[in-house]
Amino acid sequence: MFFAFSSGKSNRIPAHSPAIQAHHNGHNVARPGQPATSVFDVSPRITKTHTSYMPCYAVAVDVFVKPLPETDVDNQQETWIVDIQPPRQLTRGHIVTVRTANHVIGAGRISKTMTLTRHWITLRLAGRRDGLQIRVPIPWARLCDLDGYSHTVLFRALQKLPAPHHTFLTKPAFHDPDHNPYEFDISPNATARLRARMKKDTKTKELLESLSHESTNKARPHGEGEGSQD
Repeated sequence: MFFAFSSGKSNRIPAHSPAIQAHHNGHNVARPGQPATSVFDVSPRITKTHTSYMPCYAVAVDVFVKPLPETDVDNQQETWIVDIQPPRQLTRGHIVTVRTANHVIGAGRISKTMTLTRHWITLRLAGRRDGLQIRVPIPWARLCDLDGYSHTVLFRALQKLPAPHHTFLTKPAFHDPDHNPYEFDISPNATARLRARMKKDTKTKELLESLSHESTNKARPHGEGEGSQD
């Protein structure tokens, strides 16, 4: 199972353009020459047309959120929780208009990732309204290579809460809270570079070290390293 991403550097749609739609009908998926999986259908669903590829910065998306935000007074941040699947996956550069059922909250360009948990990504919106953020379910966002690789490598160390969006809670892939239901299409040639970038960030470096220490302890035979008793 792979989630494909586009770097946005080309004017054509890649053959493995992203299609991380959190399909709610759980059917098997197979790529040519590979066995089927049944977590998410991430195979491309691109209709061949002659329309031009629209770069991220030219894409405007209406995003519907829950009625009330989470507020951080100290940091002057306001985080709105995306509650309805957007018409396309959200990614850096998109111009987002944040709406409730009855009001327009504000608009801004997705500029950076603020936080990453097991099932959500929080994105900062750059615009007239400072501190505006949206929290998006992982399948409704198109993560960059670094975020996708970090999510995969650090999954067990990421916060379990918030829980997955309610539309995913009944899906078999989400029944085991410690099972990672997400995978991303990362080139093997890029993993060393991405891991090196992770190690340059203090927080992710600490998480990597904690996971390495945890793996070492699990691999150690029971009682090894413990003081022996006469």
